[in-house]
Amino acid sequence: MILGYSLDTTSDLLNMTLTSATILLTLALLLVLARVYKVLGKVNAITEEISEIVEVVNHYLWQPARIMMTIFEKLKKWFSKKK
Repeated sequence: MILGYSLDTTSDLLNMTLTSATILLTLALLLVLARVYKVLGKVNAITEEISEIVEVVNHYLWQPARIMMTIFEKLKKWFSKKK
């Protein structure tokens, strides 16, 4: 007798084994999913930090470059009108 169940036939033993294996597999998958959830949370945090860094770089690096390009274009037009 195991846990109050008698294993009289091989079919009973097979059913008990399959049930135990299913329970263990389910627990293992739950542990894996919990770990994946934790890792994806960290990936999300890193992605948000990178997004903030890219936004800062875009604002402080590219905006002045765009302003300078606009100034150069206006100067080119101004000099071309003078000739």
